[in-house]
Amino acid sequence: MYREQKKMEDREKLVKSMASKLATGNGLEIIATARKKKKLQVVVYSASTVLLFLIIAIILYSKAPDKDLSSEKADNSDNLKINSLGLLANDLRNKAITFNQYAFYLRDMLIRYDSLPQQYRPAMPDLRTQDVYDSLSVIWSRIDLKNRQQLLKDLPKLEHHLKEYRVNNFTSRAK
Repeated sequence: MYREQKKMEDREKLVKSMASKLATGNGLEIIATARKKKKLQVVVYSASTVLLFLIIAIILYSKAPDKDLSSEKADNSDNLKINSLGLLANDLRNKAITFNQYAFYLRDMLIRYDSLPQQYRPAMPDLRTQDVYDSLSVIWSRIDLKNRQQLLKDLPKLEHHLKEYRVNNFTSRAK
């Protein structure tokens, strides 16, 4: 019985203290102040995290393009020296070869690489079949009809690739 009486007294003291705090407003002010502090801390931590992330992103972005551009320039100069397709395209731009010659050189790259002229055969060729077919598709309308027929005979997959290229090219322009 002593325990129960002790609990009752403790409860009454607690209720009286809470009632006095509520009556004076001190309890509500304390709670409101604590909530404001927590909200302020959350806002400060969130804002500082976002700000730190943005600073890091800006630093990385400002430095990364410079490195990429210089490495791309170096890669492009190396690729022009090594890539047969790049050498051919360069000669076509400079009008050293015609569109028909260009098309047949591309065919030779796919069928018989050894028959290419020596200047288009680097020691370490970097060549992908898809790139050759893409190059042929780009210039297809500029090739003579007779030469187109010969290329279609020599490269059976070419007709299918030309259709795909037209569809892909048409959908990319529509976007």
